[in-house]
Amino acid sequence: HALGDFLKTEPNGHHVALKPIPLEKIIHFPEMVKALETDIFPLYKDLSKIRPRSRVKAFAKALIALGEAHESEAVGNYGRDLLLAGENFLLEKEKGLLDNFTNFVEQLKNQNNDSGTK
Repeated sequence: HALGDFLKTEPNGHHVALKPIPLEKIIHFPEMVKALETDIFPLYKDLSKIRPRSRVKAFAKALIALGEAHESEAVGNYGRDLLLAGENFLLEKEKGLLDNFTNFVEQLKNQNNDSGTK
């Protein structure tokens, strides 16, 4: 699934809400959440005002690696979509992905709390 499958888009192209993320069997879900909160969020906060290409790329690659390590397709795809948006200078898409990141993480945590994670 591409991240666009999970984001609702208004006609003007702005993402306004997340669609449900498919439940996944994520390996060591609590550890993945801890990594999101301790390792990924500091990178995210650095992008709150300005978005240098190198930092967006590092953030996206960190998400891809975390998704792969925990077999979370949604997290990996979020990182891949962000990486592609940055590489192709799709600034509105990149901004939308960054703006929706905290909502994405909260939704992922809520939907996977009772999903029988490994």
